[in-house]
Amino acid sequence: MELMIGLMLAIPFGFFLRYIAQSECDRINEAWQAVADALGGHLTPSALHWLQPSHPTLYVKIDGVDLQVDTYSTGFGKNRQWFTRVTARAPRAGAESLKVYGQGLFTGLGRALGLQDVPVGDAAFDEDYVVKASDPTLAPIWLNEQVRARIRRAEGFRFEILAGDATAVVDGIAKDAPLLQAGVMAAAAFADGRQAILKRFDKLAERYGGRVDAEGKAWAALDTDVEGVAVSLSHDGRQGRVEARVMGPKVAAFAIRRDETATCGALEGYALEAGDEARAALDAELRELLLRSGGSRLEVDAERVSWKAAGAPTMRAWEAALQLTTRLARGAESGPYR
Repeated sequence: MELMIGLMLAIPFGFFLRYIAQSECDRINEAWQAVADALGGHLTPSALHWLQPSHPTLYVKIDGVDLQVDTYSTGFGKNRQWFTRVTARAPRAGAESLKVYGQGLFTGLGRALGLQDVPVGDAAFDEDYVVKASDPTLAPIWLNEQVRARIRRAEGFRFEILAGDATAVVDGIAKDAPLLQAGVMAAAAFADGRQAILKRFDKLAERYGGRVDAEGKAWAALDTDVEGVAVSLSHDGRQGRVEARVMGPKVAAFAIRRDETATCGALEGYALEAGDEARAALDAELRELLLRSGGSRLEVDAERVSWKAAGAPTMRAWEAALQLTTRLARGAESGPYR
């Protein structure tokens, strides 16, 4: 009799547990399917096996980045914790490592003790997020405005690039479709930090002609023609570069570099690196273009005019650099440039 009573109680309880587990499984699938539909991805849904759901896997491609969304756990028994993870390749980061996560309980204490993270030049973002990078010069370029905006929308996600792989992780199995979608979008942007550079190159190509190469060794490259002068632009992830082919047979060769403490003729903030000051003399317009471009180095020789600038030059800087290098290339046969 007791056995019969136990079975009569156990069977309904078993159905109840299955109902709860199936409801959880359906809720997960509904959220993940909504993200798959919104982003044009493919979902392998969660299925129920012996009251335990097999967790879903989502595959999607955003802005040319292939992403996989899945779950994983750490620990065992009562200590087991689940996480939702977005992974993608980040080949343009090379061997560099980068971490971004929101402020935590001990972040302020760490900063007070002198454990500083890397600033990206956005005061609000620097205040709200911790950035750790193997190369502090790369972080502000990689974490451009679009990346930062998407990270902000993906509240609770932690981002990391290591050994050419990008990951975004949030606690728990995601059941909030908008948040999961925000995390996937942020991971896509975080996996390829060239957005700002490519956008500027696209604008330059639209104005001057040519096709942007985003698949070569450089982050972005563009060959074009500016008023009859052959010009090459590129960015390698650390600095921008413009090279213009010299049009005349004669040239006043020189090289100058950025140095806040130096003066080269009438040009303040630059030091002579090669040649002499007479050869390196620039007229007022050229000096203004160089300063506007933010160039860190300018070199003229018999074949080319070369300009370089560290970081991520603005459109205004690229435009000034093009004007500067093409004018020097066209006028090289009559230098110096006073």
